[in-house]
Amino acid sequence: MRIIKNHIDIDGELTKLAGRADYLTGKDQSDVVVLNFSDMNNRTIDISNVKEKVVIIELSSDFLEQPQDITIKGLDSDTKDGQVVIINVQSSKDALNLATKTRLIYDDNTQLSPNESHAKPNHILWNFGNKVKTVNISSGYFMGSVLAPNAEVNVDVNVDGNLMAQTVNIR
Repeated sequence: MRIIKNHIDIDGELTKLAGRADYLTGKDQSDVVVLNFSDMNNRTIDISNVKEKVVIIELSSDFLEQPQDITIKGLDSDTKDGQVVIINVQSSKDALNLATKTRLIYDDNTQLSPNESHAKPNHILWNFGNKVKTVNISSGYFMGSVLAPNAEVNVDVNVDGNLMAQTVNIR
């Protein structure tokens, strides 16, 4: 048997990520985050006034399963030391079917569109926790990285970010 040095222990890393997902899920939403979903065609999450380096947002999966866009405003444009935005997606369902498009607007008013490369950093992590078993991303486009360490993530559209899951299917 050949021993491979410096290999990646995928199962071990997923176990660590599952612990991190639980830890993040337990965090309370940052105080001055403004979620405005009163107008279904202009749904926004505004983090402009958050001063902490890590921004926590609690968001029901119901909002991601609707086809209207969600705009996240006030993202830090600093590529090196910018704020990190953790969006803890709350759901009582085992399977989620994401249909929304996400739009990102930075603190310098730059707006990102889905693309193969970006001038602005990806500081968004969508944390689906450990209870969700399937995440289907099949409509619109999705901006930010996905953490779903115990789930199968099926992607039919552009996702601009990293995908960390038990299984990832790009279709």
